[in-house]
Amino acid sequence: VHLSAGTLLGPRPTSKVASSSVASAVALGADAVSVQIHFGDPNEDRMLATAGEMVADARSFGIPTLVMAHPPGGRTTQDDIDAARHSARAAAEIGADFVQVSYLGPAESISELIEGCPVPLLLAGGPRSTSPDAFLDRIRGAVAAGAAGITVGRNLFQHPNPQEFAMRIGEAVFRDALPAVRAEVPA
Repeated sequence: VHLSAGTLLGPRPTSKVASSSVASAVALGADAVSVQIHFGDPNEDRMLATAGEMVADARSFGIPTLVMAHPPGGRTTQDDIDAARHSARAAAEIGADFVQVSYLGPAESISELIEGCPVPLLLAGGPRSTSPDAFLDRIRGAVAAGAAGITVGRNLFQHPNPQEFAMRIGEAVFRDALPAVRAEVPA
């Protein structure tokens, strides 16, 4: 269950506030929670404090926390990669069990992000892909570069057959990109 929110209609769309609690998520049967931080936002300090509290609460309930660490920028310049690496590291340091960052491009960039993050790093699915196959190739490249996994939104939900495409995404991660990991996953 995602525990933070903001809208594009507000004066600061990147400023997120607590929209629920870990206790409420657990009452709903959640197996994990997520919280979002936009680094570089004027309210970054508040978002960090809120995320840290949610991580601690989740630990007390025995469930993991995904921190979505969004750096300023969003292009693939070295400055953006450095900001993403800093954001991922900061999210890990407040106790995140997993960190999600934006997909920033080629495998070398992904490897740089992973090197700086002491917890498993997930990559967001990114912008709408030009084709399903191009998206699957991007996933394979990310996982081959060392990403622990991916999070997918629009590229799955806007697909004409999301159920079939979800199966193809799973194959891209577990069969195509990570044969050694697949061998470790119980049947």
